[in-house]
Amino acid sequence: MDEPLVLLSGAGLPAWIWDDVRDGLEDAVVPAYPRDPSATLMAYAETVLAQVSAARFTLIAHSAGGVVAQAVTASAPDRVAAVLGVSAVWPGAGRSFAAALPLPQRWLLP
Repeated sequence: MDEPLVLLSGAGLPAWIWDDVRDGLEDAVVPAYPRDPSATLMAYAETVLAQVSAARFTLIAHSAGGVVAQAVTASAPDRVAAVLGVSAVWPGAGRSFAAALPLPQRWLLP
């Protein structure tokens, strides 16, 4: 594989969630997300991009990491070779994060 894999965790999940997956890969990066609870989606994308030194990479996103993957791809489309979602939240163009969730979860959100 030419491009490294960048593994994006879901909301509130630590980087170690990918440990078993990363152990079987030669070139994988699990970037840390911002610790600031008021961080914007673009701050998440910028943080990911700053931690990946490769010119091109493949994103693998779990859960809410799908939204981060979309922001990373929009910010640096020339750097993203591919995106793979693992139970990822993937709102369509112009849709909100909540609108992409299954109905029971949408009922719980304000």
